[in-house]
Amino acid sequence: MLSYYYRRIRPFLAAYFLTGLLTTAVLALESWVQVDWSVWGVLKTLASGVFFLALEFVFFIVPFLAYLLVLPAKYHNSKWDKWITFVFFAVSLYLLLFKSVSEYFFWEEFTSRFNFIAVDYLVYTQEVIENIYQSYPLIKILSGAFIITAAVSLLFVNKLTAVGSKIPSWKSRAAVLGLDVLLCVLTGCFSSLTWAEVTDNRINNELASGGAYGFVYAFFHNELDYKSFYPTLDPALAEQIVASKTRLREYINPAGEEKTPNVILVLMESMSAEYLDMLGGPNNDIALTPNLRRFAEEGVYFPNTYATGTRTVRGIEALTISVPPLPGMSIVRRKGNENLYTVGSIFRGKGYDTQFIYGGIGFFDNMNYYFKNNGFEIIDKTHFAKDEIRFANAWGVSDEDLFAKAIKEADKKYAQGKKFFQFVLTTSNHRPFTYPEGSIDIPSGTGRAGAVKYADYAIGQLVKEAQSKPWFEDTVFVFVADHESGSAGKEELNPDEHRIPFIVYGPKYIAPKRYDKTISQIDALPTFLALLNFKYENRFYGQNALADDYQTRYFLINYQKFGYVENNILTVLKPVRQAEFYRLPDMQKYGDVQSNAEAFGSAVSFFQQTEGWKDLLGNNKR
Repeated sequence: MLSYYYRRIRPFLAAYFLTGLLTTAVLALESWVQVDWSVWGVLKTLASGVFFLALEFVFFIVPFLAYLLVLPAKYHNSKWDKWITFVFFAVSLYLLLFKSVSEYFFWEEFTSRFNFIAVDYLVYTQEVIENIYQSYPLIKILSGAFIITAAVSLLFVNKLTAVGSKIPSWKSRAAVLGLDVLLCVLTGCFSSLTWAEVTDNRINNELASGGAYGFVYAFFHNELDYKSFYPTLDPALAEQIVASKTRLREYINPAGEEKTPNVILVLMESMSAEYLDMLGGPNNDIALTPNLRRFAEEGVYFPNTYATGTRTVRGIEALTISVPPLPGMSIVRRKGNENLYTVGSIFRGKGYDTQFIYGGIGFFDNMNYYFKNNGFEIIDKTHFAKDEIRFANAWGVSDEDLFAKAIKEADKKYAQGKKFFQFVLTTSNHRPFTYPEGSIDIPSGTGRAGAVKYADYAIGQLVKEAQSKPWFEDTVFVFVADHESGSAGKEELNPDEHRIPFIVYGPKYIAPKRYDKTISQIDALPTFLALLNFKYENRFYGQNALADDYQTRYFLINYQKFGYVENNILTVLKPVRQAEFYRLPDMQKYGDVQSNAEAFGSAVSFFQQTEGWKDLLGNNKR
């Protein structure tokens, strides 16, 4: 029986492990500089990679074992068996090649094996498939995979049966299938992606995990209960620590009159802070972002703002409800996120109309649902007339078209005598990096630099067009990124890869000033409200960074790992109830819980308290 199964499974086993190991090798070479190439590091990474491939294979081979079970004994090793197995093998190999190519593209974008982002993208297949089609030569890749599949399958065609080996009985075949299913159940119930954390290098740990395993694991662990998986403190102590570092549940009542301008808040896709200092052009002497640089000089500018996460929904979360991030999914995508106390609640309470304006389909990432059920009027791509779309790609209309729509909506509100608050989300600074030809001097689709320059150009056009409007002088613009363009590195959390710009521009209302202090993305909202001298009930964890007693601390998340930074100590909280500490900026491990008791207590308190976001933000009466 062993000889029979060895010969029948061997081609599938070879295909799975060879494609898996080759994929890992290619990904390692793609991130050559960041990989730990020490002998011990390579051996541990390789051993873990083989282990996770084995875990995946027990699932992968189930359909073929089921086929061998139901195939009558007299047909085993027959001509029909040979060609059915050939089809099984060819389809399996093609899927493996497709998985490998997909992993490469995903790695190129996120420097990560499949994770919760891949799971989220599976839900929004239209946008993702269009994006892939526009970004890569998909037809050539799929055709190449088909040719390789055909060639390899034909080489194996005479090795797919076990002629000469004794055919196992039906009971024996059932036992083999049953054993494999049992292994699947045990793997699903007891294995963990944390087993791949075999080194101190994040890239090695990503390589050490399986792509398919990571995808399935993320699917079933996309939302975690904090108290079940992370370190906790006595609730009273946690509440006391958070209260000492925030103004939660206080009434913010600054002296003087409120400023009530119109507000256009632009959440910029992937606009890293470094882009405001970056030069380009033939002689490398032309600013990529001249408009944002000008608005930064003429407004209030925080160049050292740190995004909470690596996804747009994290930016939306930070700018609308000002909370530290939770494990797994953002609140934007969680159940029970209706009727919350948001930035919109405050502005509507002061007589404003609030709008969410997006150039894509707002179904993506649950954005329309979130904004609509929190009092915002929705304007997405489905609300654009044909003549309002000059250019669009997989993610939506160009930023120019988006801003033109925002201007039209502002005109309508002004004509109706209403104050307006617009939350505008851009898309152009995103792969495939395409935009209207002729707008800037970098050809469309040639890379990130062009997309950054175009995004900045469109923002310049927005303000230029607004200046011709009667409502311009009575309007303040907020420019802040959703996240940095890349957050991948050797470490599990990379603070330097979360730095984004935060600019408030309104010549009539906002006096220019640059603040180089480090702040959190969740501080942007209360800081902006302070610039307007707003009075409001505070249910936000963020702090006014303009206050004399402001103390720097910020929050990071990378799916299931939290980061809290204070006094140059990064506290990382991980499942299951683990904590690690790093000294910044060199990211060297630094002590344990006992020697970092204050940092540990603050980190745990904030994230533990945030788990109660529904009680804090819910039951908002509009």
